[in-house]
Amino acid sequence: KRKGRSWRKVARGPASGARRARGLRDRDGAGLLTLSTVIEVCWCKDRGVTVSVLQLLIDALGDRVDTDPVALDAARADKSGHRAAAPPIAVVHAESVDDVQAVMRIATQTRTPVVTRGAGTGLAGAANAGEGEIALSMLRMRAILEINAEDQLAVVQPGILNAELNDV
Repeated sequence: KRKGRSWRKVARGPASGARRARGLRDRDGAGLLTLSTVIEVCWCKDRGVTVSVLQLLIDALGDRVDTDPVALDAARADKSGHRAAAPPIAVVHAESVDDVQAVMRIATQTRTPVVTRGAGTGLAGAANAGEGEIALSMLRMRAILEINAEDQLAVVQPGILNAELNDV
C-alpha cells in the first residue's frame, strides 16, 4: 500500500475457478480472490468501499457503457489478425471530451488500463483491448472542428476516418 493512494493487487498468469490467485485477499482478509475478481474490483479510498470498475463506468456514463458480448469481442481484435486472449471489462462509446475525462478519472482512480480505439482498422494490434482493460471507443466523436486550407490544417475529433476528411 502507498500512503494516500488507492491500491490494487494485480495477479499475473492463468487462473481458473479451481485455482485461486495466491496471496490475494479481499479488503477484510476474509477470503482469496480469483483473478477475474481482482481485475474488476478495486478498493477506492475516497469512497471507502470496494466497487466494481464496471459499476463506476455505468454510474458515470450510463448507456454509453457497452457490455454486449458482440461489442466486447469486436474490441479484442483489429485488421491485423491479432486477438486479445479475453474480452475487456467494457467498451465505452465516448461522445464528448467530458466522456473521455470521466473514463480516464475512473481508470486512474481504480488503476485500470485503458485502450483507445478508432475504427479497428489498425494493422499492428495496438488497439486490442483484453482482460481487465477498458476499451474506449472514439467512433462517436467524428466532428470536423476546423479546416484551414491555407495552412493545410484540419482540426478533427479522434473518431473521424481519413476517407471522411478527404471527402470534405
